[in-house]
Amino acid sequence: MSLFAKIMVIVNFILAVAFLAAAGTLLGASEDYKAKYDKAIADAKEESTKLNDQISLRETKLKEASTRFADSDKGKAAAEALLKELQNSNTALANANTQTRADLDKLSDAQKDLQGKLADQNKMIEEGRTALSQSESQRKEGDAKIKAQADEIARLSQANETAEKNAAAAAADSKTLRDQLDEKVTLLARYKQEKGPLSGGVVMKPVSGVVQACNNSVDIYIISVGSHDGVEVGYEFTVYRGSEYVSTIVIDKVFPNYASGTTKAGTKKREVMAGDECTTRL
Repeated sequence: MSLFAKIMVIVNFILAVAFLAAAGTLLGASEDYKAKYDKAIADAKEESTKLNDQISLRETKLKEASTRFADSDKGKAAAEALLKELQNSNTALANANTQTRADLDKLSDAQKDLQGKLADQNKMIEEGRTALSQSESQRKEGDAKIKAQADEIARLSQANETAEKNAAAAAADSKTLRDQLDEKVTLLARYKQEKGPLSGGVVMKPVSGVVQACNNSVDIYIISVGSHDGVEVGYEFTVYRGSEYVSTIVIDKVFPNYASGTTKAGTKKREVMAGDECTTRL
C-alpha cells in the first residue's frame, strides 16, 4: 500500500473516531444511545469499506497509469529509434537525391552531346542525300551518254557493215579490174615490144582524204575521196599515220564520193588502218 493510501486510512480512521465520540456524546444524552451507536458503527464501517474500495480503485488506476507510463517510455524509445532510422533514411535519401541530381546533370550533358551528334548525323544524311541525288543525276547523264554511245556504236557498226560490203564489192571489182589490168599490162607489154615505151605517166591533182575501210589480207583499200574530188584511176595516194609513212595506194576504181585501190608494189611499210590519212601530195 502506498503512502497516500495509508494517510487516507489514518484520516478516515480519525474522522471515524471523532464521529463516534460525537455520536457517543449525543447518545449519552438520549435514551436510544445504544441504537444510534450501533448505527454509527455500521455507517462508519460502510464508509470505511467505500473508502477502501476507492483506495483500491485509485491504486489500480495508479498501476494502470504506471503501466501506461512505462509503455509510453517504450513507445518513446521506439519512436526515437524510428525517428533516428527515419533521419538516417532521410540522410540516405538526401545523398541519393544529390547523386541523382548529379546523374541527371550528366544525362542532360549527354543528351545535349547526343543532340549535337544527331544534328551532325542529320547534316551528314542530308549531304549524303544531296550527293546521292547528284550521283543519280550523273548516273542518268551517264546512261544517256551510254545510250548515245550505243547508238553511235550501232551506227558505226552499220557503217562498218556497209563499208565491209562496199569493200567486198570493191574487192570483186578489184579482181575484175586486176584481170582487166593484167590484160592491159599484157597488151602494154606487147605494145612496148612492138611500138616502144609510152611517152609519160598520169598527171595527178593535189587531193587529200582518209582511209575509210581496208582489208590488208586481200590488199584492198577504200578512201574518202572520189570523182567529185577530181580522183582518177591511176592516182597514187601516199598513206601516213601522224608523221609516219605507211604505204602507197594506187587507185584502180573511182566512184563519185569514194575510190578504191591496192598497194603499190614494194611500198608497203606497215598495215594500213581505217582513219589513216592519204594524199597525192608528196
